[in-house]
Amino acid sequence: MEAATGLTFIVSVLTMYGTSGSLLEPSIAVLPNIWGLFFTLFVASVFIVLFVTDLKDGLIPDRIIFLSIIAAFFYKLSLVAISLFQQNPVNTFYDFGASLLLAFLFAGFFYAAIWGTSGKAMGGGDVKYAFFIGLALGWPAAVVGFFLAFLTGAGAAVMLILTGYKRFGQTVPFGPFLSIGGLISLFWGQQLFNWYVGLF
Repeated sequence: MEAATGLTFIVSVLTMYGTSGSLLEPSIAVLPNIWGLFFTLFVASVFIVLFVTDLKDGLIPDRIIFLSIIAAFFYKLSLVAISLFQQNPVNTFYDFGASLLLAFLFAGFFYAAIWGTSGKAMGGGDVKYAFFIGLALGWPAAVVGFFLAFLTGAGAAVMLILTGYKRFGQTVPFGPFLSIGGLISLFWGQQLFNWYVGLF
């Protein structure tokens, strides 16, 4: 876990430097970049921690996920506040609204899945986790993250059944796959989305 966290932090810094230029420029324009680095490190840490807790104990702790949701909300809100001092704040307002919409849409989808399967498909923790991912990653990274989560989850379930570790009908924790999809999309969601759209 420590090695994965350290590697993730290195990727976070390299990603921010590679896409945003210097983080030390003394200008209010760079504040979103500084906030973005800290927030990226925070979100990556949440993904890693929840990967371990759900894989090991089969649960997504409310204390972690609720605090993460609150932190993501205020981070997005702070970007809106910072954008008021810049020339074009419209995109930031759009991103904030899109993130909130995705958070409720994905959480609603997961809740419907629980209701439709009487709780056999996934648990309440997955609903809150889906809300966090939608809010934290926004458009289009959250969509890519959920696609990757379902793709890797389905692949892992098939492999577990074929190898005899699971029988058809037995549940597999979905939180680890949300973490995998979210972590990949945190760094490369936009690029993967652009690549996919470019196929058509």
